[in-house]
Amino acid sequence: MNPEFDKQLEAEIDRQLKDLPDLAAPPNLISRTMNVIARPAAPWHARPWSAWPAGLRAAYLVLTLGALAGAFPEWRAVGPGLFGAMTARLAHWRAGVECLWNAVGVLTGAVALILDHLGKGVVLSCVLVVVLAYVACIGFGTVFVRLALAGSRKS
Repeated sequence: MNPEFDKQLEAEIDRQLKDLPDLAAPPNLISRTMNVIARPAAPWHARPWSAWPAGLRAAYLVLTLGALAGAFPEWRAVGPGLFGAMTARLAHWRAGVECLWNAVGVLTGAVALILDHLGKGVVLSCVLVVVLAYVACIGFGTVFVRLALAGSRKS
């Protein structure tokens, strides 16, 4: 970042923008705006459903649900079988989650045994190496990005 270049660029952009002519509004803008404001509000049925009166929305929902229930009476017959299938599917899913939980528990126990067997000195040394490697990656990445950006500004 070159502060002198940034100031020059800012001054040049400011000068260019100030040299632009003022924009004129279309001649009929005010009359069109006033016509839209003076226009009467649309009737309730022409507005979005969320803008309908609350009573009409409730009546519409009741009538729609009643029409669906009358048009598809077999939904009531599917109900018990549907719930039985959902229960079986959920039981299958629960068994999979329990299996995964048991596997994670076994792996956690194995890692704890390995760490206990190695000793605290080896574990702390490994953690220190990982932290130092992380810090080195962040540092080198920062240096390389700055070098790349500095090279692109010179050209």
